[in-house]
Order: sequence, then structure tokens, then C-alpha cells
Amino acid sequence: SEPHAWKGKRCNAHLDFKIDGTLDNFIIKGGDKDYCNALKVAAKRARFPAFTDQHVFDVMGSARWNMEGQP
Repeated sequence: SEPHAWKGKRCNAHLDFKIDGTLDNFIIKGGDKDYCNALKVAAKRARFPAFTDQHVFDVMGSARWNMEGQP
């Protein structure tokens, strides 16, 4: 897509990770449908680093994120 196509678009999603960084779930909770779907596709293709701290995993391993497209 165009570099600025997502400027100002928003997505609220719940992400669940395994401690090894594997994305378990990307649940769209609201926002711009096309932007959210693009984020979901990208997240499923991405490789996230493993959590190296149990406390960070406990807090961030299952969390809701508010994302906004930037120029």
C-alpha cells in the first residue's frame, strides 16, 4: 500500500503471545477494518523475540493494544 495510506487510522486489538515470542492470538476489538486486518496479517508474518523476563511476560504476554497509523 501507499506509505501514508494508514495515517490517522486506528486499531484496538488484543494480542496473546507465548513466552517464546510466538503470537497465539490477534483479536480485533475495534477500529478501521482495513487497517486492523493489515496489522493482523503483518503480525502473523512477523517473528517476535522471546520474552526473557517472566514479569514482562506476565504483564505484556496478553494485552490490549491501541495502534495508530503514522505518516
